Amino acid sequence: MSQFMGNGAWIASVERKAEHVAAAIDRGLSEVGRLPSRGEIWAVKLNLTYPSYLPGVVNSPRFVEGLCQWSHDRCVRLIFIEGDGGNGSYSAQDAFVGTGICDIAKRYQIECISLSEGPWEWRQTKVAGRAIRLPYSPFFGRRNFDHLISTPLFKNHIFTTVSLGMKNLWGCIPDAYRMYYHHQLDYGIVALCMELQPSISIFDGLVALRGRGPMEGLPLDMNAVMVSSNIGCGELAALDIMGIPLKRVRHLQIAKNENLLPDSPVTWLTDPTLFARTDFVLDRTLVNHMSIQIGKIPFLQRLIYHSLLSPIIYAFVNRIRGESAQTKLIRDKWAGRYHPIPRKHK
Repeated sequence: MSQFMGNGAWIASVERKAEHVAAAIDRGLSEVGRLPSRGEIWAVKLNLTYPSYLPGVVNSPRFVEGLCQWSHDRCVRLIFIEGDGGNGSYSAQDAFVGTGICDIAKRYQIECISLSEGPWEWRQTKVAGRAIRLPYSPFFGRRNFDHLISTPLFKNHIFTTVSLGMKNLWGCIPDAYRMYYHHQLDYGIVALCMELQPSISIFDGLVALRGRGPMEGLPLDMNAVMVSSNIGCGELAALDIMGIPLKRVRHLQIAKNENLLPDSPVTWLTDPTLFARTDFVLDRTLVNHMSIQIGKIPFLQRLIYHSLLSPIIYAFVNRIRGESAQTKLIRDKWAGRYHPIPRKHK
């Protein structure tokens, strides 16, 4: 086992087979000095931004199966966690089932737990002089795990430029209507990281998403797994791979000022130039720009998302979006395909 103790990152090519992913995870954790002890319990925040498998949008089933196989071999107990989502369109259980992860987890006797149980615990966190108030799941209050692990993809995001290990924690908010907290999104991501204290990120780099994440965009075959020695180092390493400067990612600038990112450069334990890219370029539409501005004004959000005008507004926007993943999700919600999630007021 490596005795590396700095800000290290390790990335390698893998075949899309569970045994290859498992071997890569083990090698990477060894190289960055983060192999667990036998019997540890890891809560794993998956990235399930959609209730069915969309390449580059959610974790690949092969990656998840490889993670399960690795945990079985290392005698580490995993708990997969996710919250309800999609603007109340689907439950966490819908996402676990629809992406195939529920079946994989059953084979390895791994629990899939919804973070959207109640009662929520409201916490106020001071971030860069601001008081950020967010709800938290009782799951974190019980703290029946040794480490919280984030498993992001390499992904562009229309609101935050990138969605990496820290942004993946936004899904830990138990409220399915997380867009109502978008007026404090950048600071909220940092608050979640400060409160939940994730240990590391294990990047699912089998398929990435560029252009218009988190639900849209162009899938990109990368066939890689990346491991970092801590979650902040993983953010910087991912920016290196994606060719995106830190100054373009507001929540990571805030995180750095709050000492959540390392001051020293990433120490690469493999050659990152084999994976570095320049095509992770944002491709925001007019609707995306409008959504960003609306997210800053809670009153407008309520008018658009939950008022008598909502069906008319959505009908118009859906015509502009065309047959997009978001349009399909809204139609599935209206058709009652998934478990309905009632809106809970503060």
